[in-house]
Amino acid sequence: MDTFDYEHKNQLSTQQLLSLALFKCKTFGNVSQDVYSWHVQVVRAMMPDTPALDIRTVQKLLETSTGIAHRIFDICQDGCICYAAYPDSRECHFYHKPRYKPDGVPLGPHTTTFLSSTDWSCSIQMRNEHICLQAM
Repeated sequence: MDTFDYEHKNQLSTQQLLSLALFKCKTFGNVSQDVYSWHVQVVRAMMPDTPALDIRTVQKLLETSTGIAHRIFDICQDGCICYAAYPDSRECHFYHKPRYKPDGVPLGPHTTTFLSSTDWSCSIQMRNEHICLQAM
């Protein structure tokens, strides 16, 4: 789904628009960080007057211009819950497996999401809880 506000695109530079387009490809195409960086290098080589921005700069641009923030959340090592719904939890509510190693490093994988509002993140939390309960 395309949700970019093209009516206000003139407020962004060509470099910013190019960088946001590359970032959109990365996000919706499930492209790795390495592949994204390679694409940025290609654009910089082909268009030296309008080089693409690095990923951290693009994420900051997205957040400041739209309010959509990039966040990373821990997931249970078995994948049954996302700790975004339980930020203070030290273990999985379903199988009681620990969230962290003794040195504080998360045991499970991480997920990246873009949060635009607390209502949206709460609806995702309720959806995930419903799916987890159905799986049990």
